[in-house]
Amino acid sequence: MLAKTLEEFADAELAPKAEALDEKEEFNDSAFRKMGGLGLLGITASEEYGGSGMGAMEATMVMDIFGARCASTTLSYLAHSICLLYTSPSPRD
Repeated sequence: MLAKTLEEFADAELAPKAEALDEKEEFNDSAFRKMGGLGLLGITASEEYGGSGMGAMEATMVMDIFGARCASTTLSYLAHSICLLYTSPSPRD
């Protein structure tokens, strides 16, 4: 179910804008706001701290599927995810 949601989101929100974002060196702000609504920002953070409580496998799935549609947005997502790892407890701590 997660993979299907990610693929639909990436096809609708990332792929159509990828080339233009890269050419203009812009950030896909609207996609990030929508990622938050889907619970993808904070995917590895515990629900206690407002995250989704998922693990590295799910986070990797996000990056794999998103990376196939828009590398630059995926790199921004990766940077967000790395910061999250160092600033909040995970459900596996």
